[in-house]
Amino acid sequence: PSILDEYRIPYTFSDPLVLAVTLHKGITKTIVRNAGLQTAEFLVVENPDQLKSFSMDFPVFVKPVCEGAGKGIDGNSKVGNFDALTSKCNDISMKFNQPAIIEKYLPGKDFTVSIIGTGDKARVIDVTNLVITKEGKEDFFSYENKDELYVEYVSAGICDYDKCAPLALEAWKVLGCRDAGRVDVRYDAEGKPNFIEVNPLAEINHEYSELTNACRKKGISYDEMIGMILRSAMERIKPQELQADYHLKAE
Repeated sequence: PSILDEYRIPYTFSDPLVLAVTLHKGITKTIVRNAGLQTAEFLVVENPDQLKSFSMDFPVFVKPVCEGAGKGIDGNSKVGNFDALTSKCNDISMKFNQPAIIEKYLPGKDFTVSIIGTGDKARVIDVTNLVITKEGKEDFFSYENKDELYVEYVSAGICDYDKCAPLALEAWKVLGCRDAGRVDVRYDAEGKPNFIEVNPLAEINHEYSELTNACRKKGISYDEMIGMILRSAMERIKPQELQADYHLKAE
C-alpha cells in the first residue's frame, strides 16, 4: 500500500497507517479502549522487568503482540500462575523476537465479525461463532486448532449477533478500516462482548476464508463479494485519482 500511495495508484483495503497500527495489538486495543469500547484489561511486556509489577488476576491469556492466524497461541497461552506467565513471555520473545501482550482471560464464546464497506457505509455481513470441535487440542482458537481444522464456523443467533455486531462495527470505524475485513470478539464471564483484534486485510480465498464463507452463508457469491469490495473502494477514491498517470519513468 505504501508503494501504491507513492505512485498514486488506487487500491482496495486499508491504508498503510491503519495496517501498521492494527498490526500491533496493544496500540489497537488502546485506541479502541480510549474510544469507550469494551476490551479486556491488558499489558504489553517488552522485557521481563515489567513483570515485577504485574498485578492482573489469573488466569490471563498471553500471545505475541504483532502476529496473526493464531501464531504463538498454544496450550501454554492460557496462564494460571506467575512462573508460567514468565515462561510464556520469554518463549514469545525468543521465538518471535517481539513483545508479548497479556490480557485478562475471557472464558466466553468466540466470534469473528465479517464487515464490508468504509465509514458510515460499512455493514456487518455475518457474525460467526468459532466452535472448537471435540478433537481440538485447546478450548480456544489456537494455531494448531486452526491449522488442523478443529474449528467449526457457525453463524451466530440473533442474540449473539445483536451483541457483537455493534461493537465490531464501531471498532471498525474508530480504527479507520476500509472496504472489507474482520473484527474478533469474545465474551467475558458476564457474557459481555469484548473487542479482541481486527484483521483489516482479510484473506479472500474463494474456498475457505472466513470472509468468503460469511458471504456465502448470506447468499452472497464470491463474484458479488469482490464487486462489493471494489464498489466500496471506488466510492471513496476521488475521480482525479483514477485519472492519474501511472507510467513509471525508466531509470
